[in-house]
Amino acid sequence: MKNILNTLLALSVISFSSCISKSGHHNFVNGKLIDMSDLSGCTWLIELDNGQLLNPLNIREFNFEKSNGLKVSFDYEEIKEVATICMSGKTVQLNRIHISSE
Repeated sequence: MKNILNTLLALSVISFSSCISKSGHHNFVNGKLIDMSDLSGCTWLIELDNGQLLNPLNIREFNFEKSNGLKVSFDYEEIKEVATICMSGKTVQLNRIHISSE
C-alpha cells in the first residue's frame, strides 16, 4: 500500500511540474488590455503578443485596476457555446490573470 501511495504521489508531482512553463506559470500567455468600450457591446479585450484579440467574459471578476495597454499574463479557456454582442475577439473565460512585470 505504501508503494502505491508513493507512486501516486510521484506521478502527481510529475504531472504538475509538466504544466509549468519556463516563466513558472501554468500555461500562461502574455497580452495587453485594450479598452474597446467605444465599440458597441464591448468592454476590455486582451490583445495577445501575436495580435489576436480575446474577449474575456469574466474580466470583471478579477479585482485589479484596468488600464489601456496594461500588460498581463493569464490563462484561459475558449468558450464556443456563447454569443456576445461584442463583434471582436475570440470569446474566452479567464482562469487566472496577473499584471505582468515585463
